[in-house]
Amino acid sequence: MDDKNEVPIVFSVSDFMAPIFYVSLRSLLINKREKCRIFVLYRHISSQNLEIIKTLEDDFECNIEFFNIKNYLPDSLDIENLKKFAPHITEESFFRLLLPEIFPKEDKIIFLDADIIVKKNIFDILQEVDESKVINACRDLVITQGAEAGTADLDNYFINILKNEKRNYFQAGIFVFNLRVFRKNYSGIKLWDYFKKEKWQFADQDILNFVFSDSINFINPQWNILHDNDGRHIPIIRKLKEKEWSEEYFEARKNPAIIHYAGNQKPWFVPNCDLGIHFWAYARNTVVYEILISILVNGVSHAIVDQTVQYLNIKKRRKLF
Repeated sequence: MDDKNEVPIVFSVSDFMAPIFYVSLRSLLINKREKCRIFVLYRHISSQNLEIIKTLEDDFECNIEFFNIKNYLPDSLDIENLKKFAPHITEESFFRLLLPEIFPKEDKIIFLDADIIVKKNIFDILQEVDESKVINACRDLVITQGAEAGTADLDNYFINILKNEKRNYFQAGIFVFNLRVFRKNYSGIKLWDYFKKEKWQFADQDILNFVFSDSINFINPQWNILHDNDGRHIPIIRKLKEKEWSEEYFEARKNPAIIHYAGNQKPWFVPNCDLGIHFWAYARNTVVYEILISILVNGVSHAIVDQTVQYLNIKKRRKLF
C-alpha cells in the first residue's frame, strides 16, 4: 500500500466552477487526517480565482499546485475539435484522458470532479483499492439501469459499442487511477486516440469504461453518492434488476463519504435540491459565499426569464386558434 501522503488528489476545474470547487476542496481538507498534495488541472481560470483557491493552503496542511492543461496537450489533440464530438460534455471532462501523460511518475492518483462534497477522510478510499486493477470506482447505477431498460437504445449501445454485456460500468467523476498497472498492462495506449473511433454517448467516461473493461474494481457506493437530480435518479436506481446494487446505494446514502451533484440540478442553482444542504453547510462563512449567492441569484433570474418567455409564447400560440 502506498503512503497516503504520496497519493495526489487531482481535480479538473473551469473558471465558472472555481468558487464551487473552493467549497468542494474545503470540505475535503476539513475531513482529511493526513497531509495532502492537490493538483488542479485547468485551461482558463482567472488569476483572482487561482489566488482564492490558493488561500486554502493557509488554513490547512496541504500543497495546491495548478497545471495549465495547455502545457500538456499534445500537438495532435485539439480540445475545441473534441468538443464537437460531445457538445454536452464540459471540456474539463476531457482532461481525464490525459492523466497518464500529466502524471508519468505517479503510481496512483485520486481523481475527483469539482461538483462534490467530501464528508469523510478522502484517503480512506485507498482501503478499497484492488492493486491489480487500473480503475477503482463506483458503479454508475443510473446509466446501468438505462442499459437494462433499453432507454435511448442503451442496451444495444452497451453490447455493440462498449462491448459490455454484463453492464459493468463505472461513474468516472470519482475514481482511483492505478497508473502503475496502467503502464504495465496498457503501455503505449493514448486514451484520446479513441475519441474519434466511435460516437460515444458519454464521451470520456465511455472511453475509460471501454478501454479498462477488464480492469475495474467496483468500490463501496458511499464514495460516489449521486444526488436525486430533480427527482430523476432515485426512481431509476429503484428499478435496477440487480437489487443488491440498489440496496447498497440506499444504505450508503445514509452516511455518504462523497456526495456528487451529477446532472443539471446543482445546489448553487437550486439550494433545496436533494442533499444540497450539505453543500451550503460548507459554503457558509467562506470568502466565496457572496460569489455563490450571486451565481444563485443570476441563475434564478435566468430561470424566471425563461419561464416568462415560455409563458408568453404559449399565450401567443393560443391567440392564433
